Amino acid sequence: MQSIEGRKIEMLRTDPAVCMEVDEYEPGSWCSVILWGRYEELTGEDALLARTLLRERFGSRTRTQQSSVDAPGPVAFRIRCDHATGRRVSHAVD
Repeated sequence: MQSIEGRKIEMLRTDPAVCMEVDEYEPGSWCSVILWGRYEELTGEDALLARTLLRERFGSRTRTQQSSVDAPGPVAFRIRCDHATGRRVSHAVD
């Protein structure tokens, strides 16, 4: 993952404990995953590899360039999963 330097990255650096939820919904079904883990900032080759993988997966939807000379650059990071739970519900759609 990556994000621009800012409050979120400052907070993660201060307290790297993370809890996040990802949901997907389609008519008649949904799934949800909650993950607990730790923030790890990537540098050097690890950061370059992460940005390359993000570009390959998401293309132009990924911001990897600075918007101005003074703007902070993207921070590459990963979440090391300690525990995850999830649910999936599927119903037939008429």
